[in-house]
Amino acid sequence: MTTPYLDNLFAVKVLCIPCKNAHAINDELLSISDKIDYQMHENWGNTHYLSDPEFNVSILHEYKPKLFMEQMSLNVRRYMKYTGKMGTPKVDTSWFALFKKHNYGHIHSHGKTDIAGVYYVKTRHTTGGLFFVDPIDDTRRKNYDSTEGTMILFPGWLKHGITTNTTDVDRLSLSFNIDLEL
Repeated sequence: MTTPYLDNLFAVKVLCIPCKNAHAINDELLSISDKIDYQMHENWGNTHYLSDPEFNVSILHEYKPKLFMEQMSLNVRRYMKYTGKMGTPKVDTSWFALFKKHNYGHIHSHGKTDIAGVYYVKTRHTTGGLFFVDPIDDTRRKNYDSTEGTMILFPGWLKHGITTNTTDVDRLSLSFNIDLEL
């Protein structure tokens, strides 16, 4: 006879972590953002602005922001420990997303990416928050405030979107995809 056990089958771990040294990280990222000519993706409508709508240029590879990369590396290792993920983390893609008044982010996933993440560079709680769609019941959502200086890490397959910015304050975030090499 086998011993009964309880499976936590569909639990999804999302790490939401305020970053140390956020003010300096924000200054570092804002100095990069000032050099960007933001554009919308031509097939997405009037959703939001991106540093590269075709995702050909990775902000982290191109500009190598030292303070951010150090904090991201710490947080990714922490997420890997919490989730039991193994491998060597490598940044695949990264981009800035700019949300002006009435901009939003459609529901999407990051496909087979092992770890997806977002860091809030410039925001107020009312400029549009991140939400995740329940993988079992797509009518349910879990909302997260967009808090300046906070990083959120999650599995790339998890569907998510960004609520509409209803303010005159622009919201700037840096998103990234991490692949784990074994």
